[in-house]
Amino acid sequence: VCDFKDSTTEHINTKQNLISTLQRKYRCNVCNKDFKEKRSLNKHLLVHSEQRKYKCDVCDKSFKVKGSLYNHLLIHSDQRKYKCDVCNNNFKVKGSLYNHLLIHSDQRKYKCDVCDKSFKMKGPLYNHILMKSNLNNHILSHSEQRKYKCDICDKSFKVKSNLNNHILIHSEQRKYKCDVCAKSFKVKSNLNIHLLSHSEQRKFKCDVCDKRFKVKSNLNSHLITHSEQRKYK
Repeated sequence: VCDFKDSTTEHINTKQNLISTLQRKYRCNVCNKDFKEKRSLNKHLLVHSEQRKYKCDVCDKSFKVKGSLYNHLLIHSDQRKYKCDVCNNNFKVKGSLYNHLLIHSDQRKYKCDVCDKSFKMKGPLYNHILMKSNLNNHILSHSEQRKYKCDICDKSFKVKSNLNNHILIHSEQRKYKCDVCAKSFKVKSNLNIHLLSHSEQRKFKCDVCDKRFKVKSNLNSHLITHSEQRKYK
């Protein structure tokens, strides 16, 4: 009896899977997602395309899918047809109402994988993760542990991002380019320092003689001259 039941159940499951497969016979070649209708597949393919043929007449923003344009147009409208039944707040877009309703709910489905703290909305979770990451990096800066090691020169770092920046020094790639003089740099921070040379702003001031400098390193070099003067007085 049990064998018969198992055989029957297996047959039903196989039949259901076959029906489901036949119902969804249009497959996306990019992500393998299946669709029941060809028009649904064609609409989905726009997601993978770079073409944005649906353009907003108000702000010139463009979209891949017509539905996204319709949702966007509501932003420019004064109409707020989506109403919260709890506090009577009104919203232009349905998605905004759904996000708002989470405030009135006790459900906290967005959970931090590190500390198990949970949130009602996705945005606060992202902010929490970012703050936690910054805090962890800050704590590491006070530590003597340097577990991130460069494979080329054996220099070690406390924070992974510092190692990533350091590795660029060993590379010949200079992807950070100055728009003024076309000089290029391996590290973004070096480009930022260089850009100060094209600026008229001199925010680094000498406390001794009030002379100003564009770059902090130039101020530091200048301060040595005052130090030498004092030494020989």
